[in-house]
Amino acid sequence: KMQAEKEAKRRSEEEAEARRQRYRQKLRETLLQRAGARAGDQGFQATTKAAESSYIKKEKEEELTPEEQARRDKENYDKVVATRRAFKAKQKRHMAELKARRREKEEEEQRQAEEEDARKRKVREQAERRMAEERERRRMASPFPDADPAEVDAPPPAPGAAGS
Repeated sequence: KMQAEKEAKRRSEEEAEARRQRYRQKLRETLLQRAGARAGDQGFQATTKAAESSYIKKEKEEELTPEEQARRDKENYDKVVATRRAFKAKQKRHMAELKARRREKEEEEQRQAEEEDARKRKVREQAERRMAEERERRRMASPFPDADPAEVDAPPPAPGAAGS
């Protein structure tokens, strides 16, 4: 009985391995087909202008003296340096532009905050002015206009309280 179980397990493992092998083979075939299709596609084989110029240079290249080779190497080096300098300058301008944008944004936010504070301050002052006018109107309407409003609004003393 145990041997039968071992045999069944071994067979299932062999079948799984065979399936994996078939999958790998099919994958390889598919990749090869795609590679063949790309190789036949002219767009895939198209070279870049830089590569073409490199090929042309190599075709035209003749034997150079060490001085001429040194001069040509220096020219190529100078081109690379100029390209790097231009890129660095462009990057510097870009960073300066980003800083300027950030600064403008911060200034705009600060200006808006100041406007909001001014608006709140104005509303507060108007409310205080209205309250002062209302207090004055009440004071003038009271039977004791010259009395201190705190004394007028205060409740009368209790009858049994000791006074002055």
